[in-house]
Amino acid sequence: MIKYKLALFCTFFMSVDSEDQEQPTANDTVTDVLKHPSGTQVIKYVTGVFGFIGVGIGFTGLLANGLLGSRVGVAGGFALTISFFSGTIVAAMLTLAGTFDLEYDLKDTYVLSFSSTAVGYVVMTLFSIIIISITSGLRVGRLLIGSVFLSIPTGTTALLLIWLRQSTELQPTID
Repeated sequence: MIKYKLALFCTFFMSVDSEDQEQPTANDTVTDVLKHPSGTQVIKYVTGVFGFIGVGIGFTGLLANGLLGSRVGVAGGFALTISFFSGTIVAAMLTLAGTFDLEYDLKDTYVLSFSSTAVGYVVMTLFSIIIISITSGLRVGRLLIGSVFLSIPTGTTALLLIWLRQSTELQPTID
């Protein structure tokens, strides 16, 4: 049963649509870009990557609390801190790996990268918080509100790295 649910989860977040689809045009709205099949595919993929990282961090904190006998949840708190600060690193890795290299208009690429990494960050911290809270007395609601605000730097990191990659003056060249 667990294998079935995991396979269904992976299929949902990492499904690939093999049909050639038209790219969004410059006249499309933000929601058109996000609802476009290739846009939703990127959002699912990015959210899945962040989600799996959040599960890994959460279980690490959970096990560390249990193995170290931490009554106060210090090990879980440390893992949660890593979860909160790793969002920009994950966004940078996804951006530099070319996740957002679609044939979109630059504005649309900015919208897609910012929104998908911000949502992915919230999912990552949500999974981490829920799993770590099993063995420690975390206040889940308060932390979730914080993660929504902290998703802004994560989305901004992706956006700025796309700008950096698009800027020809800043690209290293081999002479």
